[in-house]
Amino acid sequence: MRLNLQQELMIGLITIAGILVLLFGYAWRYRQQTAPLRTETPSTANTGSTATSPSTATDTAGTAQTYTAQDLQTHNLRTDCWLVIHQNVYDVTTYIDQHPGGARRIIPYCGADATTAFDTKGGEGWHSALAKQILARYQIGTFAGSV
Repeated sequence: MRLNLQQELMIGLITIAGILVLLFGYAWRYRQQTAPLRTETPSTANTGSTATSPSTATDTAGTAQTYTAQDLQTHNLRTDCWLVIHQNVYDVTTYIDQHPGGARRIIPYCGADATTAFDTKGGEGWHSALAKQILARYQIGTFAGSV
């Protein structure tokens, strides 16, 4: 069966459209994973905590902000989620819905230590260098104590 010129052009256009859709999809996902640093300050009105902007883990004196188990446990909700990984505190509230593994992978660790879960990728491997770079964007300080 021989295709006429019009059929060949139509197949070519459909193929190009499909490739463009795939490229835009990959570009969108990449952009979501490499979003710029957050600059807003977490709300401290209800917690009494002295949180700093997630883009920096320093207070006004230039020293690292330190949080206690009590501070951490007050941020244990999907809408206010802090967690500890390797003695660093992260405010991942705005990242929960962007997590490639889904929100269900993070929510159980809100207000708790997620070191083992992060290191083992929930028992399914390990996180990539890109995942570690993304995580670093959400660091708000260090953790003093144990959970």
